[in-house]
Amino acid sequence: MLRIFLAATLIDALGSGLWVPFALLFLVHGQGMGLVDAGASLTTGALLALVTGPATGAAMDRFGPRALLIAGNLVRLAAFAAYPLAHTSWQVVVVSAVAGFGDRLFWTCNAPMVTRLTSGSDTDRVLATQTVGRFAGRASARRRWRCCRRSRARGRSTCSRT
Repeated sequence: MLRIFLAATLIDALGSGLWVPFALLFLVHGQGMGLVDAGASLTTGALLALVTGPATGAAMDRFGPRALLIAGNLVRLAAFAAYPLAHTSWQVVVVSAVAGFGDRLFWTCNAPMVTRLTSGSDTDRVLATQTVGRFAGRASARRRWRCCRRSRARGRSTCSRT
């Protein structure tokens, strides 16, 4: 069970790490939004999602971390599937808030779930591995973004590296 949980959270951490740096670029270049509108919409959605933190803690106490981890991933799945459909500021705010709510569900329940599945120093190892996965996703996205920025500066429309 621990291996499945760890594999799922590493996939999630890498995906989240890749999405965060590219969200603004996707909305501006892929959806045709203005830079200020896209940034303000993502920020507003994230701020709205912050207020759900206390509710997710209470829900975890009531339903347990396993159920809310699953719910959090399903909410995030629905939100990320909706991003390509969001073309206006209010739509991005809603989708971003829903994704942020799913993120709060997941991360509120993550550490309690890890402690249920592990003990002692294994708990620290699993949490550290998840953190490394998130940073690896962000580092990969940053490297790809720099490559594409250099390609655009050279007059290419896309990045030549994969």
